[in-house]
Amino acid sequence: FYRYMTGRPTNAAFHYSMCARPGSVVGAYGRSTFLSPTFNVMAQCDSVLENRVYSSRPPLLVAPIAGSVEARREAIKLTRWLDGSFHDLNVFNIAEQCAADARIWGTGWVKIDVGLNKKVEITRLIDDEVLVDEAEVNVSDDPRTIAIRIFISRDDLLDSFHDDPEAIEHILTAKNADLGLAFGSDIDTSDMLVLIEAWHIGTEQTPGRHVLALNNYALVSRPFKKDHFPLAKLYYQKMGFRGKGLAEATIGMQRRIEKLMMAMDQNIEDVASPRVGLESGSKVNPGSLTGGQGLKWFHYTGKPPEWFIPQAISKDQFGYLEMLVRSVREL
Repeated sequence: FYRYMTGRPTNAAFHYSMCARPGSVVGAYGRSTFLSPTFNVMAQCDSVLENRVYSSRPPLLVAPIAGSVEARREAIKLTRWLDGSFHDLNVFNIAEQCAADARIWGTGWVKIDVGLNKKVEITRLIDDEVLVDEAEVNVSDDPRTIAIRIFISRDDLLDSFHDDPEAIEHILTAKNADLGLAFGSDIDTSDMLVLIEAWHIGTEQTPGRHVLALNNYALVSRPFKKDHFPLAKLYYQKMGFRGKGLAEATIGMQRRIEKLMMAMDQNIEDVASPRVGLESGSKVNPGSLTGGQGLKWFHYTGKPPEWFIPQAISKDQFGYLEMLVRSVREL
């Protein structure tokens, strides 16, 4: 989906992996060659949605229910505070990125939480980073346990837990991440670690849990008393816990468009060039019919040669192509 929507071979987010990829997968993907579509209708639709819908930045306005002067003054202050907060947290830019993720993968995610610096942070996540129990989400769109996986450098993690000797020891000896769908030799994974942050929603009698884990060691483990996760998601089309994106919905027709375009191009190369029919024994020199510049002439006896210009592309092919393009845009 990412390849078709962007024309690029791979997303850098997939360069790392939590575990080693099977050799057969690496071999198959490593030998593959990706050619981006020449007539990418789904990318056209993506650009329209991005510019007309998801790039809009509606003004934030707090309006008081009562009409007192104090209420109006307070509303003006809150409006300014919201504007400033959205600017400082980069909300609209992150929302546009999440919308792009939703169109590509079906779901866009953000984490809204207080970071280690005790300040509110909004962090964009991609769908691949969100881990759930697939058996649980098959029966419910609202799981009670959810996690995210984070690839982080060893130095950054050491800096965050510099005053915890036990944590430092586990960070220094932790297993590094593996290579994911990256097939070059220029990516070093020795300093990249896999960090898992997970939340479990408890009950009234039993509190939940918030865990920050590195391999089998919990860097953070504390009660979690909220009734929701610090994650927000944007669907393109809701189809359960994970959404369905524009790419998934239209990729079948996009491939048909590509196949038809390739066939039509081949027909033009094979058929569309003019041909000349020469009667046997006409004594016409074929070399006088082609090549060079200026006026061409030839002698003939009997019936003159006849020029044929075949139809390379039929009306039905044009109609079928137009129907496919229209179907993608309508969907």
